[in-house]
Amino acid sequence: MISSELFQLLPAVVIPLFGGVFMLVWSSIARLRADTAAGERDLWSAVNKQRDQLSAFMTDAERRFVKDSELRALESRLDDRLDRIEVKLDRAFTPHAGALL
Repeated sequence: MISSELFQLLPAVVIPLFGGVFMLVWSSIARLRADTAAGERDLWSAVNKQRDQLSAFMTDAERRFVKDSELRALESRLDDRLDRIEVKLDRAFTPHAGALL
């Protein structure tokens, strides 16, 4: 059936060959994971830097193009509107005296 030479070849060549291929693939996967993690850290660092720059620009543009009095008026209008929305929500979710629960 199967010659004895094949049985001698199996432990001497095939098993170490499969072991070497497995170790090569395993180390490649580990290296890719490390590279991916480093790239992700760099990406989020760049995103945070862009967010900070945009925030600084928005604050600077606000100071340049809008007067303080206009900002205060806008803020008071927004506060009034939010207060009215709050009252409406309170009325909508508060049970009435004659309502069935």
